[in-house]
Amino acid sequence: YSKERMEQDVATARSLGAKVIVMYLHDGVEKDIKPSRRQTAAANEAAEAGVDAIIMSHSHSIEPMEKRTVTVDGVEKTVFIAYSLGNFMSSAIHSESLNNIILNLDFSYDLDQDRLTSINASYVLTYTYNYYNDNKIMTFSVVPLQQALADFSMVDARTRYKQDRFQAAYDKILKRLG
Repeated sequence: YSKERMEQDVATARSLGAKVIVMYLHDGVEKDIKPSRRQTAAANEAAEAGVDAIIMSHSHSIEPMEKRTVTVDGVEKTVFIAYSLGNFMSSAIHSESLNNIILNLDFSYDLDQDRLTSINASYVLTYTYNYYNDNKIMTFSVVPLQQALADFSMVDARTRYKQDRFQAAYDKILKRLG
C-alpha cells in the first residue's frame, strides 16, 4: 500500500470519468477481529482521497464494517468501509476462518447532480464446512447460514459439523457486527 499511489489512482480514475471508486486492499493482521492501526490509517487516507467504498481482507476473520461521513473538496459524502469480510473458503482449522460475509453494495448516483447519493450495504452470512466426498477427497462448501439454519438438510450429511456449530457461528458473527 502506498498513499501516494492510491491518491494517484483515484485522481486518474476520476479524470477518466469514474463515478464511483471502490478500493480493495489486502491488509490486516491474521486472525484479528478488529482493524489494525495500519488498516484504519489506510481507510482514512482513502476516504479523504475520495474513495467511495473500501473493502479489505487478509485477517481471515470478520472485522467491522462502517459508514462514515467525510468532506472531500468541500462536499460531504458517505464512505463505506469493510475492514475484512472473512476468508470465504479455507482449509484452516481455526473457527475465525470459517465465518464469512458475502457483501452486496448498492450505489445510487444522481446523474443530474453528478454525485453519489447513497451507498446501501447488505450481506449474507456464510459458513465454510468440509467433508470427505465419495472419492475420499476433502470437499469444501460455503453455505448461507440463515438458510442452513432454517433447513439444515441443505448441509451435506457427510460433514462432521452439527447444526449447533452453525448456530454458534451465526450468533458470533451477528454479535461482532452489532
